[in-house]
Amino acid sequence: MESGENLADEDGTVPTPKETKAAKFKKQSKSKKINGIEEGETSPELRKRPGFENCINYKVLFEKQYEYEGHLMGSESFYARCKACAGQEKRFSFNTNSFKNNGNRHYVNCHNDFNLEQKSTIQSHSLSEFFSIPSYSDADPLQKKFVANLQDLVSVDGLPLSFVSGLGFRNLIQEINPRLNIPSRWTISRNLQQTVAKLVIPALILEIKTVENYNLHLSTDIWTTVRQFNSRHTAENIKLKLMECLSHLDISTEKIGYLVTDGARNMVSAFRDWFDEDERFTGDDENEGNLQIPDQPPLHDEDIMETDDRYDIELDGDDDEQLLEVPLGLVFRISCYAHTLQLLAKDAIGRNPKSQRVLKDVHGILNFFKKSNYWRARLSNVMGKELIKPAPTRWNSNFYVLKRLTEESVYETVSNLILEAWISPRRPKHVPEIPTMQNMEILVELRNLLSPITEATNSLQADGITSSLIYYQIVPTFDEIAKLKTKHFTPLKSQLLQEIIRRFGEKITLDNHIIISAILDPRQKLDVFRMNISCNGVTKLETPAAEKATDFLRMLVYPNGPPKSTPVTTTPNLNDPFSKLAAIPSEPGFTSDEVDRYLALPRIPSTSDPLEFWAQNPTYFPKLSKLAKQFLGIPASTGGAERLFSSTGSLGRARCSSLLPVTLENMVLHKEHRVPTLMKKVNDRKKSRKRKIVTESSPGTNMWNEKEDESVVKWYGFLGSIAMLEKLHRDHLRATIHSTQRSSLYLAYVFKWNEKTERAIPLKSGRHYRLFQLMMGLTTFLILPLMLVGCYVVYASKQVMQHPITVSLTYFSTGFLAMVIPFAAVLVRRPGPAKFVTCYEAMLNLEKYLMELIPDPSAPRGTTLDTHNTRATVGLTVFHNLIDYIAPVMISVATFSSANPLYATIRSIFNFETFGILPTLTVRIITGSISLYWAMVMLSTLAISVLIIGYAIVALCSWMFFLLPVLHGGSIHLRGNLKFPASIQMYQALRVMGIIESDFFREMVTPCAHHFITVTLSTFAIYYVIHELITGIRDGSLFLLAACAIIFCAAFMLEFNSVCLVARTGMLSKTYVQRMHWGNERNKYRVKLLRSLLPCFINLEFMSSVGTIRNGVEMGYFLNYLERVSNNVVSLLLGM
Repeated sequence: MESGENLADEDGTVPTPKETKAAKFKKQSKSKKINGIEEGETSPELRKRPGFENCINYKVLFEKQYEYEGHLMGSESFYARCKACAGQEKRFSFNTNSFKNNGNRHYVNCHNDFNLEQKSTIQSHSLSEFFSIPSYSDADPLQKKFVANLQDLVSVDGLPLSFVSGLGFRNLIQEINPRLNIPSRWTISRNLQQTVAKLVIPALILEIKTVENYNLHLSTDIWTTVRQFNSRHTAENIKLKLMECLSHLDISTEKIGYLVTDGARNMVSAFRDWFDEDERFTGDDENEGNLQIPDQPPLHDEDIMETDDRYDIELDGDDDEQLLEVPLGLVFRISCYAHTLQLLAKDAIGRNPKSQRVLKDVHGILNFFKKSNYWRARLSNVMGKELIKPAPTRWNSNFYVLKRLTEESVYETVSNLILEAWISPRRPKHVPEIPTMQNMEILVELRNLLSPITEATNSLQADGITSSLIYYQIVPTFDEIAKLKTKHFTPLKSQLLQEIIRRFGEKITLDNHIIISAILDPRQKLDVFRMNISCNGVTKLETPAAEKATDFLRMLVYPNGPPKSTPVTTTPNLNDPFSKLAAIPSEPGFTSDEVDRYLALPRIPSTSDPLEFWAQNPTYFPKLSKLAKQFLGIPASTGGAERLFSSTGSLGRARCSSLLPVTLENMVLHKEHRVPTLMKKVNDRKKSRKRKIVTESSPGTNMWNEKEDESVVKWYGFLGSIAMLEKLHRDHLRATIHSTQRSSLYLAYVFKWNEKTERAIPLKSGRHYRLFQLMMGLTTFLILPLMLVGCYVVYASKQVMQHPITVSLTYFSTGFLAMVIPFAAVLVRRPGPAKFVTCYEAMLNLEKYLMELIPDPSAPRGTTLDTHNTRATVGLTVFHNLIDYIAPVMISVATFSSANPLYATIRSIFNFETFGILPTLTVRIITGSISLYWAMVMLSTLAISVLIIGYAIVALCSWMFFLLPVLHGGSIHLRGNLKFPASIQMYQALRVMGIIESDFFREMVTPCAHHFITVTLSTFAIYYVIHELITGIRDGSLFLLAACAIIFCAAFMLEFNSVCLVARTGMLSKTYVQRMHWGNERNKYRVKLLRSLLPCFINLEFMSSVGTIRNGVEMGYFLNYLERVSNNVVSLLLGM
């Protein structure tokens, strides 16, 4: 222990005193706490320090009086046993600085003995100087900063005050800096209170004093106050408690404009007559104006309804400026509009029996899974997520419950599990009814009715939302509910609309703070009053017209009438050399009416801050700016107070539950005071770190002269270009997914596009995915075999001169199906679409990660990289344009012609053309429609599969192009001011991407067989063209000739681009390693690291040869393509 007064023994008793001093010591020791071992505690872990007992200052004490036991871990406190207290096992805690005084005091008081230690005339050092490092004093800057940071941990991060006593925290501080003194929890609480009293409260008061009169608006809730409210929640007590808060912050009543509360009766009664008549209207009449408010009888709690208070105001006076200060501060209390919306929905549902039954059934389903651990685990394993539980105190709770339950996959899983529970041999109790599709329809309709109210509530209770958006949220909510088509909840819909009219109809028409704040919001102005509102057979919601709202605003600004707009002209000046000319008129359209000038301006963007608009135009709109300060600060709800309650409640949980209310209040105030400062520090550190990286990596004197090599400077344009490349590939994915859905008439597809998150969503179940699986299964096991039979029939029918168009289309269709089926086989399997999306998004995220590694994003742009990326992506762009625009037209013509392979196959089996033209047209239309639909689905499947192939190749080539070091003047320079570690890190990431893509391509088979596919397509196309030119062009073959030309060009471009980009990537990879080796040959570590790098490329061969394993795909591959096509065409022509 640290003082003699706190000395006590282990079991909390002291020896029986023989003298009065001993009795006095016993009384003192019982009345005070100790800092060592207290009553009921066990012995702590002790460790003896060598040589401590033989210290010259305390050697006599240890020899005659005490027996040393050891020091506490990480502390200067130690324990010793008194040798005179024989048989009582007395152990005491001492401190090295107070051992002599406290130890001898014990002997004098308890044993009536004398001090054995003789004072030495030789000055000696204390034990703390022998065995410990001196600690910082309380005035040391580091110690002050450490204590301030501890306060931030308590208030900002919500750590309990007791964390400073934790063994782990103390050990951490001892490892970091053993000289730091760790204060106790009481010290932190006391310092926190002093900081709030000396810094936070004065700063808050100073900021409030800068606010003009009637511009300070409050929101409060009886459940969200951090002050202890022990008395009854009556109106008078609530009013007194709030007045105490205002007095504590030195807020005068003239500052307050509006008070936002809930609609509870005690709240309404508390603030109906907030101020006395004399207090409300004191001041100089000449400056403030004369206000008269009719007398009203006193109201009691039972007389108060949940409505807003209004006074009839009579304004007297001629000064415009007086009226600009008056309108606020008269209607002191307004209701929370978000809370009113919740009461609206609650009352409507409470009066609708059907909705109550539906919600009761839903709660029964939730209780079934809640009470059974087995079925809850089954639901979580199958669905991957749990059902949302209803919470009575949570707003929009029923909507979120219905939203989760009505998800297609969730509802299907829940239905299957409940069915399984019903047929189970050990059926549990209270199993709910099996949900059906009709129940699903009912739940969806109820969810849709609650959805507009939920959206409006969430919007109004958000941070920074003021009364300017109340009208914009309430009116569209009414309109959306009125437009909903209902089948099961038509009475509920009518009740919701009637509740909106009852609770908000009068407010949005008469409340000045709603109308004026909506007009003064430059994002909406009068357009918000021009919205068309549906009525749908019910009483229409009455809203103020735009002209009426304008007149209302003009009356507030100009109570004596608007100024007359007269054209301003200059008076003639005789000395003016141009006096004979006509007078200069005023600016066209200029008017002295502020309201007209403001409304004539266009609306500002929705993302802009309306307060910034008024802050920039105080001189152009002096009166309106003053009104905007007052009206645009009124809170729309008490959502901020509710969030304050949540954060304060989190501080009072667990180990913090014993905190005093004043301590919680200090924590909240300190947090709100410190969070902006800490956020600014964090952002400044990030900016400083980035500047430091740029400064360290900035080119020095040995950097090349940019004017000497302009082509090198252009490489920096890659930074902006690669960002455009990532956006281009994301746009390609979105366009391809939409094309896939359109091609299948929104019936059979495997991907959806989320417009909000801009991400592709793979389907794992549902009718769209199952229909796609069915189509691919029919294609593989039925259509492709039939096409092969058709090829044989066409081949056998050559003896009867089958038309060449039919022959070619049959062969082309068969080859096309064989090419698409490997892609479809990957997408048909359940992990396939998810793996596809994961791989594609991984590449997009990899590009963002690589962009973050570049230390200088602001490097100058050029055109070289833009040109390179444009050339690299031209193949993908052309391919997708062919798929989207040209291919559907060609396929439509081919499928509805007599050369349709399906039509030709059916005709070869049964010649229906002999029965007339009507059966022939019927069969042609049917076969054409089926063939067109099937071909478009297969084509879109091919397009989305080719997308990932092309994107992987283009991205890898572009980034390797950027990583390639620049040679200039015999030295090596990295683009983008890259450092060596970042460059190697980027290279390794690209190599991993190449390996992942190669493995994924092998799984799809077709990418690795693209060489065979392009050779086959090109061979047939050229063969048919040459065959037609030799034998003569026949009727109907021009279309097929054009198709063959397009197919050959597409195959040629596909082969050239893929081989060129893949070969260039491998070449750039080897060149990168070679140049990096040249530039770092003097650094042994870097040379060793560079020797371990392997080439980075994508291998498009299914069976890799030795050459491609070592060097990758080279341009010789393209020469093989030309050679094989020419040889195959010659062989076919010779065998003709």
